Amino acid sequence: METKTTNKKAIGIAAAVLVVLLVLAGGIYYFTRPEVQEGSKTVMLTISADYKNPDDAKTMEIKTDAAFLLDALIEKGLLREGDYSTGDMVYVYTIDGVTAQDANREWWGFYQNGTLLNTGVAETPIADGDSYEIILSTY
Repeated sequence: METKTTNKKAIGIAAAVLVVLLVLAGGIYYFTRPEVQEGSKTVMLTISADYKNPDDAKTMEIKTDAAFLLDALIEKGLLREGDYSTGDMVYVYTIDGVTAQDANREWWGFYQNGTLLNTGVAETPIADGDSYEIILSTY
């Protein structure tokens, strides 16, 4: 009998520890997540669609009220319906009319201030003065 009681206590303690860890992880995310900036923002956007010749990049200044990068790209006509998947994770196929070709092992990389994004374009908040690079790359 004592073993069953001990096992139940151990399982109960493990479950309580798991709940505490999940609450802590959620709190850490909540307080450290990127903030959404409301209102008009000006950002620089560079699109490099030729990985063989990166000097042919297209750079533009964008003024937007969009809160997230995906919305700004749609607002400026750089992404249209069918250029990206919708669902749990947004995957971009085409930027500014250039489609990444699976047969060529191409993909669009999104960078913010020179750093590869660790969030998707739908979850990347836009901040005034930031710069974004969208680079066609191969894997």
